[in-house]
Amino acid sequence: MNPSAIFFDVLQSANVSRDDAKAVVEAWEAEVQTLASKSDLSETEARLNRSISELREELHSSIKEQGYEFRLAIERQSALIEKQGSDFRLALEKQGNDLRLAMQRQGNDLRESHLSLESRYKLANWQFGIIILCLAIPVGREFLNFLANTFKF
Repeated sequence: MNPSAIFFDVLQSANVSRDDAKAVVEAWEAEVQTLASKSDLSETEARLNRSISELREELHSSIKEQGYEFRLAIERQSALIEKQGSDFRLALEKQGNDLRLAMQRQGNDLRESHLSLESRYKLANWQFGIIILCLAIPVGREFLNFLANTFKF
């Protein structure tokens, strides 16, 4: 026999009116439907445990996948940094070579300029010497004439 029917019979035997007993039984049935039995709780617990296990596995696989992607990104960054470093070294070497070449050119230009100035200086010395000699000969001759006329040798 149905527990609701037994409960209804018990209420009527306790001198509860038929309508009141029916209302109490309907309210009791509504409450009983929302109550969970041990088997319901065990089943819910089993479903929750399965769901937690699935989520745990999903989380572990997601973490592994993200770790792999992170490693790949780090490797790509490392390769890019290495390439940029290599490019930077090459550019730096080229600039160093260009600077060295420019310094050599300036050094050569400076040497040429120094040699040119030195030759001009020698030429100016010779010219100055010739001018002095040209002036000294007539002055010396006049001085000797003066001495000869003064002391009459």
